[in-house]
Amino acid sequence: MNTTIHPLNSTPSPGPLSATRPPGPQEVHVWTFAADEQSRYAAAHSVTRRILGRYLGLPAEAVEFEYGENGKPALRPDPGRPDVRFNLSHSGPLALLAVAVGRDVGVDVERLRPGVSARAIAERRFDRAGAEAVAADPGVFFRLWTRKEACVKASGGRLGWGMAIPVSGPVATGTPRLPGPWRLYDLPAPEGYVAALALPGPHPARVTTHPLSTDAMP
Repeated sequence: MNTTIHPLNSTPSPGPLSATRPPGPQEVHVWTFAADEQSRYAAAHSVTRRILGRYLGLPAEAVEFEYGENGKPALRPDPGRPDVRFNLSHSGPLALLAVAVGRDVGVDVERLRPGVSARAIAERRFDRAGAEAVAADPGVFFRLWTRKEACVKASGGRLGWGMAIPVSGPVATGTPRLPGPWRLYDLPAPEGYVAALALPGPHPARVTTHPLSTDAMP
């Protein structure tokens, strides 16, 4: 089973947040930042509003969301502004925000947790190839999980729908419930974390990561 981490074109931040421009048609920006664990939901969403506001030329409080059938947030459409799409994930104190234009995106980050029954979960819920990979090496469990969850989030589906998606290669073909395909990327993450990105369709994108110090944000 091939569970190789696929290369990611990662570059440093292009400059201060005040200079943010929307990604190009074949680009994805992934912002990484710290979110206080005690209030990580509110903290991560506050930073998300500020980042998206910079892309849209709006103050954070003017950024408006709407929600899909399964709760996935999206920016309220405005024909006068770029079609910015985003997805947010957080685990522990780490948050990732993926941003694209005109293309849905899904991102997932997981903090590695000891004691997870990786083989049993994979045997019960993963596709056959994924279960066999985890049986051979339980260490790949979270890598495969993040890829699967990123696909689900890109599609706006429910987590349980995506556990059978085969995600060993750079393009996931999907299942009858979530047909795909998705282009997959493993994202750089601090020690003790794994992260993945999924984009609908087989076509690649230029993915860049941008560490953000929230202390420096206006």
